[in-house]
Amino acid sequence: KRKEMEKLISGVKKNDHIVTVGGIYGTVVAATADQPLITIRVDDNNGTKLRILRSAISRIVGADELADVKVGE
Repeated sequence: KRKEMEKLISGVKKNDHIVTVGGIYGTVVAATADQPLITIRVDDNNGTKLRILRSAISRIVGADELADVKVGE
């Protein structure tokens, strides 16, 4: 299972929707395969971005799952 997760995390690319281990939903805006940090956008209204470690990715989600998330509730 760990190897499967490592493969998933190493394959993260721009425009993937992710959830961090801290529960933050975001969209990948910059990811380089050989770098441990990626940049995610967490707010589309004002463009707030965060730099996180690849190891902080809990899972990759589909756009349909993100539609169910209510911002500000």
